[in-house]
Amino acid sequence: EAIACGTPTLVSGRSGIARLLAERVQDAARPMVIPTSDDDLSVDAWGRGIERVLTDPRAAVERTLALRTRLAQLITWPGAIRVRRAR
Repeated sequence: EAIACGTPTLVSGRSGIARLLAERVQDAARPMVIPTSDDDLSVDAWGRGIERVLTDPRAAVERTLALRTRLAQLITWPGAIRVRRAR
């Protein structure tokens, strides 16, 4: 929803949206996906991601809008219906 609204977004590398982004747009989403683990490295990675967004918010919005456009081309209602019917 945040990406659809054009809001700069960070997601955990362990999340379902991260998997979707990796499958559909690969490198375009890399700045938004934070690799996570159960150690202190995750805290540092989140800190760098947040700093990247806050340091250059215009670039963060531009990345998000470009990602939104790409996802809108790849994920459509007719496509979702086809997937659902195939199940």
